[in-house]
Amino acid sequence: DIPQVGETILSKSFEKISGGKGANQAVAARRSGSEVFMISKIGKDDNGLILKNKLKEDNINVNFIYEDEKEATGMAIIMVNENGNNSIVVVPGSNMTMNEGEIDKSIRALEESDILISQFETPEEITLKAFKKFKEFGKVTILNP
Repeated sequence: DIPQVGETILSKSFEKISGGKGANQAVAARRSGSEVFMISKIGKDDNGLILKNKLKEDNINVNFIYEDEKEATGMAIIMVNENGNNSIVVVPGSNMTMNEGEIDKSIRALEESDILISQFETPEEITLKAFKKFKEFGKVTILNP
């Protein structure tokens, strides 16, 4: 079960898995044969290092994953009940510190790519700026809100 307000319950298990919408989409695209550049931001912490290394293992270009000195790497806590229904709490962390300068530094990845997939797990204005630049190159954009 998933706890109600003020309730504490015991869980049958716990798993810590690297992922997130962007990382999961990057891995899926790479496994289908595409070359993938990941443009993202992690914290300077163990979770960020683990995620970056996992993406490297999956042959994803991580040259455009930036590090934030103060904010922790974003994470989600996903609770799944016996019926497979879930509740999710997202702590965006360093994702929300992505800035225009980092998008500008990522232009090479944008120019060399055919498709840009994003979601609103980074600041909306940053996502829209990346989409606008990508459209200027005549490329396809996909938003997974």
